[in-house]
Amino acid sequence: MNTSHGAASDPTAEINLLLIEDDVVDEMALLRAVKEQNLRYRVSVARSVAQTRAELAKQKFDIILADYALGDGTSLDLIDDFAGQLVVLVAGMGEEQIAVRAMELGVHDYLFKDMQRGYLKLLKWRVATALRQNSLAQQLNTSQANLRATLDAVPDLLFELDAEGRYHAYHSARSDLLYVPAEQFLGRLVSDVMPAEAAAGVMLSLAQAVAIGSSYGQQIQLDLPQGQMCFELSIVRKQDSAPAAAPGDARFVVLSRDITARKRDEEALRQSLQDKEALLKEVHHRVKNNLQVITSLLRLESGRAASADTKSVLHEMQGRIRSMALLHETLCRSGVFAGIDLAAYLGQVATQVFRMLASGPVRLRLDMASLKVGMDLATPCGLLLNELLSNCFKHAFARRTDGPVEGEVSVGLQPIADGPQWRLSVGDTGSGLAADFESKRERCLGLKLVADLALQIGGQLHIGAGPVAEFSIIFSPPAIDPASFFHG
Repeated sequence: MNTSHGAASDPTAEINLLLIEDDVVDEMALLRAVKEQNLRYRVSVARSVAQTRAELAKQKFDIILADYALGDGTSLDLIDDFAGQLVVLVAGMGEEQIAVRAMELGVHDYLFKDMQRGYLKLLKWRVATALRQNSLAQQLNTSQANLRATLDAVPDLLFELDAEGRYHAYHSARSDLLYVPAEQFLGRLVSDVMPAEAAAGVMLSLAQAVAIGSSYGQQIQLDLPQGQMCFELSIVRKQDSAPAAAPGDARFVVLSRDITARKRDEEALRQSLQDKEALLKEVHHRVKNNLQVITSLLRLESGRAASADTKSVLHEMQGRIRSMALLHETLCRSGVFAGIDLAAYLGQVATQVFRMLASGPVRLRLDMASLKVGMDLATPCGLLLNELLSNCFKHAFARRTDGPVEGEVSVGLQPIADGPQWRLSVGDTGSGLAADFESKRERCLGLKLVADLALQIGGQLHIGAGPVAEFSIIFSPPAIDPASFFHG
């Protein structure tokens, strides 16, 4: 039996909830939130359109939380099966059009998933509100006679104002949320009753309702005996059955919702995000410092080594570690921890290698387009560039007996024909590839590392010979949601 009315009116009643979710991780997260928040929910789970229809055939539910995308269809395929039941669509960030379409088809409300699952912290409030609103709608449709009792069951403040801001009526059981008793404000103007700042907020929202018929979202704060409270206003023009009245006689219904708890939760989420940012910044800072310590140790060992080959290997290792340390340093400075602008990072790597290895009249030219990537892609790309540039200065611009070789080193990062693929390239106008390059290629550790790193990012290494020796990697960077980037 559908018990939504009882669940909405009795906060101690057990709520019969159907969760439609095909992602096991999201399912477990919601069940854990129900347990941790001590919510009196009896949760049934359906993981597909077919399973949902089977559950709906067996029983009705107080409320249904429906994920949009399912393995065998979408929740919108179930609109007819819901048959008027209370449904809250759970959509992904950026799926606003889907949510709007669902509301048009009869879905009661929607929630947006975020990566930190902050929406689960508001689950109790959103479910209770949805049940409350649904209960109110059912009672209003049943009988006009029980309107006052229904309105008294809603913990929001309801007022009736005219266009000048004068109070004409008031309904609510929450008299403890009133700034002054009802007998002191009925018949008076908002500006005569409330503090100036709060009154200005009400009148601003009322002016918008006068102009277009409704206004939503304006927030005001009031100092009540129980502390500072925050309210959200919703104002709509009252629909009269009588002929159209003069503009000054129009009446407006004002709903003032206590969102103090919601604001408190939002502040807690904001503080949690700040703590996470601080922790990540500290982690990257320590990793950078540890890598710098390793680089210093390698430099000391290089100074002690007698063999030229050993010095060369230790020097190359320092370059590789510096490129990784630079990535963590860049993340710390930018305050963006979910990813990085690959062009900016590789530009710093190229400049660093150029300063360390370049000698004589050699120029560095950068031609790179901005590309947002995650650390999993940025790290191998930085190592790739370090190896290619080190190889360039080691061979293409090696000193000769008659002096250094002049020329230019170019580093490029560009999309290929506006498609999903990108091209990272390093070219030089030095001495060119050696005649026996192919035979030595398999024995060169640096090029082996380049080839392995190219495979790691799902790319292909191409080597072009000619007046300009060029090494390029063609790869397809994974798509990254800009909303996942957060700043410190």
